[in-house]
Amino acid sequence: MGGMVKIGHQHMRLLMLFALLTNVSCLTTALCKPPIAKTAVNINRKDSQLAGERVRGGMPMSGEWLVLIMMFLSRAACDRAWAFFLSVLVDSRSGSILFIFRTIVQFAFGYFVTRREYGWLDLHNALHAKLLLLVQQVSFFALAACLQRFYLGQKLPSAVGMVLAGICSGVEVTSSRHFKNVKGKRDVYLIALKSISRNENPDVAITKANALLSRIDLACATLSPLAVSLLVSSYGRALTLACLIAAQVTTAVANLFLLSSGEAETTGPKAKSLTSKKEAKRSAEEPQKVPWQIHTLVFAYSLLFFTVVSPNGLFNMYLRESGMPNHQIAMFGSTAQFSGVISTVLVYHMINRWGIIRTGLASQALQSVCVIAAAVSVRRRRMADAAVFCTLSRLGLWGFILCERTMIQKHTRARMQVFTTETSLTEVMSLFMFVCSLASNNFQLLCWMSAAATSACTLLIGLVYLVPLEEQ
Repeated sequence: MGGMVKIGHQHMRLLMLFALLTNVSCLTTALCKPPIAKTAVNINRKDSQLAGERVRGGMPMSGEWLVLIMMFLSRAACDRAWAFFLSVLVDSRSGSILFIFRTIVQFAFGYFVTRREYGWLDLHNALHAKLLLLVQQVSFFALAACLQRFYLGQKLPSAVGMVLAGICSGVEVTSSRHFKNVKGKRDVYLIALKSISRNENPDVAITKANALLSRIDLACATLSPLAVSLLVSSYGRALTLACLIAAQVTTAVANLFLLSSGEAETTGPKAKSLTSKKEAKRSAEEPQKVPWQIHTLVFAYSLLFFTVVSPNGLFNMYLRESGMPNHQIAMFGSTAQFSGVISTVLVYHMINRWGIIRTGLASQALQSVCVIAAAVSVRRRRMADAAVFCTLSRLGLWGFILCERTMIQKHTRARMQVFTTETSLTEVMSLFMFVCSLASNNFQLLCWMSAAATSACTLLIGLVYLVPLEEQ
């Protein structure tokens, strides 16, 4: 292409080395800064579970929200853009190898975390959050180097190379996802508790807070495919990779300064400063109960990842191999994610009218119908129709996700353990689907398997609806 800007391989290596050194220097500087102390004040409330967790940090609530949103937004934007670039860069065969080993790494992380409690994974200490970002950045640059060598260089991807890329991708995704989980599933809940008024429905208030961060994530998912597709078509893949590297460096530096200022610790100090030694010992001896309904919801949620009917990953690869141009795939991905944004706006109105479990069941039923319709469209070789039904399925998906997340946050104290277990199960389901995609290249069969898993999820939610959760 005559007007395309090209970057030499040597220049790309120098750019990546410079970016990595910048990250290391900023991290070293940030790690040396001592954290800022905070005080905590318990707020009395009739609900005993909420009373022990409504803690006030040392900064105004508006400041806590601002810091949380900035950190979550920066990571969501980078993750979404990188995920789409990866899905349109690799082919289905080598991409499946990469995704399988990435999933293995993520599952291994979840397995070891759930078997033993690691206090540093709570990220209450800013130092631990900085170290997690360091691991994420190093693994990102290693993955970028592998992709630059195989897809932007002259060498063809090898099996060993894709395994190495998959491991690097797994470490990068696991680190970034855990950081976002702490901010978007635990911290947002604790901050939201402070703003609940006496006459306000807690389910609605917590769901609104969850929906806010979900809209941010989905907005990034909506705009990222368009931005990446525009960069690739205008300037080529090499310059697009350079832009993504620059975005990673910028967001990492910004997050490090936020962490160093002490403002990232929005959940207050550690548990030892909140309770006496006697209370802490009694709390440690008492097991944190997780209702069987929560376990059922977690398993039902994981079934949704045994799918190819999703606007990323394998679905994009098959759309591209069916002849759909990259810009149309980008439009499809953005439209599908925007459907999720609409769902996050509607869901708490539905909860206020129907209740949280009925809303979750209705949302998941809508998704099941759309996935079945997409499978029928693929059978009739109407890939455009399948993309439309996939887009509509996101309305139900995000409605259910927000309901499920709110129920976990409200009905158990072991939130991070439950969410980590949930992530581990989702990786197992994703791994099964990637293995199936390697064993069979029959996209119709994969779509029907996705429809079966989605329908099973709906049945499990119906079981929870019949035996509702009780307040602890």
